[in-house]
Amino acid sequence: MLGKAWSVSHSSAYRYSEGAETIHPLFVVFDQTPERIKKGLKGACLPMVVQSYRPALIDDCLELVDQD
Repeated sequence: MLGKAWSVSHSSAYRYSEGAETIHPLFVVFDQTPERIKKGLKGACLPMVVQSYRPALIDDCLELVDQD
């Protein structure tokens, strides 16, 4: 997907903008995303959020089951 442009046709734009005049992309990256990707998004002034991944521990799941 690198090097490709992502655009929405004007006839379909209303589906994604929810009433806004223009479409504003938001990129979701992960902790494991290479730094060059994050740096490129910052350099292009594109909005980005980092989604942290924390796997559920078995003890956490057992506590939830025991409470019910």
